[in-house]
Amino acid sequence: MWYRDVVNQIVARLPTNISNVSDSYLDTVIKCYVTKQDDIDQIKQSIKDMKSSKKIKTYKDFITKK
Repeated sequence: MWYRDVVNQIVARLPTNISNVSDSYLDTVIKCYVTKQDDIDQIKQSIKDMKSSKKIKTYKDFITKK
């Protein structure tokens, strides 16, 4: 699914770990990658799921997750 690719790109370019990034900053970054509202909502949900996970804090943690 291409949503995961976009989420990977966004997380890789974050200035800090994902739990320290504000929602407004994420909104701005997401809109650089996608324009349709359905896609934006799906990517936001994927990132929120990532933020709620206690194990995943950085891109390195995300790509090594099995």
